[in-house]
Amino acid sequence: MPTEAEKKAEREAYRVEAEKVQAAYDNFRYTDAQREQTIEFIAAAMKVIRGEAEFDSLTRLLPVVGTSMGRLPGSNTSTSRDFDTSFLNKWTSIDVSTIPKRDGSPGFEPAWFQIDFAPSMNIPRERLEQLLQLKVVHGWTAEGESSV
Repeated sequence: MPTEAEKKAEREAYRVEAEKVQAAYDNFRYTDAQREQTIEFIAAAMKVIRGEAEFDSLTRLLPVVGTSMGRLPGSNTSTSRDFDTSFLNKWTSIDVSTIPKRDGSPGFEPAWFQIDFAPSMNIPRERLEQLLQLKVVHGWTAEGESSV
């Protein structure tokens, strides 16, 4: 059983490490190259979602590093494919949930596309509207800040 002094030393070491990690996060800035690679991936993902390209075109841009149960409520056939975001940082995640093709043919189609930026990435609204071919509306983040 650790002594009180050992417990105190462990807590202090943890606090110091947590401060270092928080400082790294707070001081992180995306490069223009990272932003452009992310925008390229979003454009490719939208082509897949619109049925203009096959899912494999995404894996040529970023490899899939894991699969798990998909994010679609009430679907036991949904699979989440997590992409390698190490080119950005260790906090950001990109995943696409897929379902079997509706026409019964082999393979799958995307049903959910999500990027969780941490820290947030500034992409101009007009560029997002062009990429998504959707009208983007202002929303709110979990922290109560305006998004997009």
